[in-house]
Amino acid sequence: MPAASRTIIFNATPEAAYKVITDYEAYPQFLDVVNFERAEILSINGNTVEVRFTLNLIKRVQYTLKLTGTPNTALDWTLVESSIMKSNIGGWKLKDLGDGRTEATYSVDVVPSTRLIPRRVISMLTEQSLPATLGAFKKRIEG
Repeated sequence: MPAASRTIIFNATPEAAYKVITDYEAYPQFLDVVNFERAEILSINGNTVEVRFTLNLIKRVQYTLKLTGTPNTALDWTLVESSIMKSNIGGWKLKDLGDGRTEATYSVDVVPSTRLIPRRVISMLTEQSLPATLGAFKKRIEG
């Protein structure tokens, strides 16, 4: 099971970080490292949102996540639907450092739906692109 977790410091409050992290429809504007084409909110129920993401990974891929947030503290997700993944579980944990900075831990665990998707592709999406993805969030949150 490819899984990855990284911690980063944002020079911003947890409120500012959470606002960017939960602005799903803006992801295509700054997450070019994973070729985001679109993020469409399908439903909202309190702090739970279902979002369909479209990426261009050699071919166009869509998947839907159910994301549940605890404002300014955490965001967790689980997979609702995907043709390429059996499972996608992850989240953000935000810790207020008290000086206008936030410690953010991002974790993701993805299981492909078929053996036809090479493990290295899933590994690339979860492990190798993670530093660039976190860098893109950092730039957006601090910018």
